[in-house]
Formats: sequence, C-alpha cells, structure tokens
Amino acid sequence: KTAILAGLLSGLLFGIATPFSKLLLTNLNSFQLAGLLYIGAGLAMVPAIIKTGGQIQLLFKRNNLIRIIGIIFFGGLFGPLLLLFGLRAANAASVSIWLNLELVATALLGVLVFKDNLDKFTWVGVFLTVCAGVITSFGEGVSGLASAFLITGACICWRVDNHLTALTDGVTPQVVTFVKGIMAGTINFVI
Repeated sequence: KTAILAGLLSGLLFGIATPFSKLLLTNLNSFQLAGLLYIGAGLAMVPAIIKTGGQIQLLFKRNNLIRIIGIIFFGGLFGPLLLLFGLRAANAASVSIWLNLELVATALLGVLVFKDNLDKFTWVGVFLTVCAGVITSFGEGVSGLASAFLITGACICWRVDNHLTALTDGVTPQVVTFVKGIMAGTINFVI
C-alpha cells in the first residue's frame, strides 16, 4: 500500500513539475533552472546517504568512473537542458505528453543497443505513444516540432543515464543522484 501511494505521489509531482518549470523559465534561463533543479535533487539525497553511511568513494573506482561521467553528462547536463529549451518554445501540456517519449527511447535503445526482446503489446504501446507526440506537435506548429525533437533528445539522454546507473557497481541510486545533482547542477548553474 505504501509503495502504491509513493508511486502515485511521484507521478503527481512529476506531472506538475513541467508547468511549474515553465513558470520558472520566465525569470530564469534554462541553464540556471537546470542547475537549481539538479542541485536540489542532489541535496535531497543527503539524509539517505547519511543514513546508509554513504558510498561516494565507490563511484570513483576504475570500473565506475566512466559510467559516472556519462551519468553526469547525459542525465545531469544534456537531458535537463534539452527539456528546458524545448519547454521554453512550447506549452507545458505538449511537453508533458512528449516526455512520454522516454518510453519510446527506452524501447528502441533496448532493442537496438541492449538486444532486448519486446512483445507485440509493447510495440503497440510504443507506436501509440509516438502517435500522441506527433498529433500534439501539429497543434504547436514549427516551434512544436522543434520542441518535440528537443524533448526526444532529453528522453534519449535520460535513457542512457538510467542504463549507466543500473550498471554502476556497489552504489545506491541515492549516491548516484547526489553526485550527479551536485556536479551537473553546479556546472549548469555556473554556465
């Protein structure tokens, strides 16, 4: 029961993040907002890291170092910037629908790169998700199409981030989020 409530709450928060980000973009540029969002996410992980004793040093083991660099660049730098540049050019409702393209990116990268097998129902879901994104893009005109491509790029970046995070040895997701948030957030905010 707690897991279901946590899932529903996270879905609600994810859903309202896009319109609130659109509002914040009236006073901040994309780099500043991406930086603040990721620094905030990193700092939110501090209590969990303290509780578990932390494992930050494990990220810098030789086999994890390349992965954490990829996580920071794809998941923390490029992903949020592409999202916020896309959000600046389109309305929040359209961007919220385009964020579902992460499912498409996950499926396609899974099949093409990681050799996953998808059943026919998954392919139907992927197709319908693409259709929803295309239909939404028509209502936005040329700026909508450009935004859709930017959001798709962000979704691909986050898929790479998710895969690299899953391959990171001996480190909790909270530690990865902390390091990614602080490092990428600081770089974006300073730029």
